[in-house]
Amino acid sequence: MANIVCDEDVFNQFKEETSKKAYRRTWLDFREYNPDVDFEEGPPGEEVLAKYFAHLRNDKGMASSTMWTLYSYINSVMQRKYSKKLQEYPRLKIQLKSYDTDIKEKAQIFEEEQLKQFMVTRSQNAYWLVRQVICILAFFGGLRHGECMSLLMEKLVRGKDGFTVHFYRLKQRRTDRLESKFLVPHAGGFAATVDRYLWKIKNDVKMYTGKLFYTGTTNDVFKKQPMGKNTVQAVPHDIAKRFGLENPQEYKFHSFRRGAATAAADGGSTSEQMQDFFGWKNASMCKEYISTSKAAINSMAAKLGSHSGSFDLGEPEVEVEVAAEAADPGTRANKTPTATTTTTAAVMETATTEAGNNDNMDLQDYDMDMDEDPDMYAAAGIPPP
Repeated sequence: MANIVCDEDVFNQFKEETSKKAYRRTWLDFREYNPDVDFEEGPPGEEVLAKYFAHLRNDKGMASSTMWTLYSYINSVMQRKYSKKLQEYPRLKIQLKSYDTDIKEKAQIFEEEQLKQFMVTRSQNAYWLVRQVICILAFFGGLRHGECMSLLMEKLVRGKDGFTVHFYRLKQRRTDRLESKFLVPHAGGFAATVDRYLWKIKNDVKMYTGKLFYTGTTNDVFKKQPMGKNTVQAVPHDIAKRFGLENPQEYKFHSFRRGAATAAADGGSTSEQMQDFFGWKNASMCKEYISTSKAAINSMAAKLGSHSGSFDLGEPEVEVEVAAEAADPGTRANKTPTATTTTTAAVMETATTEAGNNDNMDLQDYDMDMDEDPDMYAAAGIPPP
């Protein structure tokens, strides 16, 4: 076996400070749970790892997605410490897959037109004005809750097209994080709402830089108190209640981001554009929105409903054999059937008329040829010739 690397040297191989803390915490928690295992003698066995993950699931009730994250962390440490991968323990992976039964409820999406109407309607007071601005920025930026909380007042730059907002996306692992930006447009009145808010904040609170969201009251006054993360998190609930929607608790801050992605897909955005704008690592995240967009649904309906010809919705025509009646009843035996075309309705009308005319008809009126079997006359109630 290759030389075993001490823990501190392993942690120092992770350059980003945030990642280093996460790997260190995960590995030390694992070691603390197994005090009888000598980690400097060799890598922990499959049973040790399986027991630890069972503890996380059964005793701590950890979600499967979190367990896969810890699996990745431990795997990275073991590769650097022992030159050993967890993939060499196939039963461990099977165990974790058996925990993949968690169903994560997705946040409900607001109706786009209703939400945009709320954004631009002149607010009644400061309480609703700040919530309008949170809604506008979260929607047009496709922001996560943490990204919205990190917005700064000086990062909103007014221009001829609207407010350009500069910020940093979360979940960027690179040390040199890239700054992102989005536009709140003048068109539609969205930038005007933001403008009213900033003007009121500067007049009521006398703040020009720093945190963006301040506590607004129903008396139309802003307090010099930034909104807490829980209050901002509850903004979608407040809006859902205002709209009178059922189950307002199902509308979460992620509803703004999901609504923005839905609107982008409906507008014809490509997978590449959406991945870049929303900061998704995997393009497969776009499929949920693009495949169910209005454009995709309408396009598929048009394809399925297309037809090379035209449909005839008139009465269907059927061919029936009608015997040509001779003038002399004696010649009926030699009559020749001829094919005529008529509609179904006409055939049914003729059949009904004939049935009514034949109610009083005697079987003797028929000149039947039953010479081959005399018993048939008796069965039919006709005297033999």
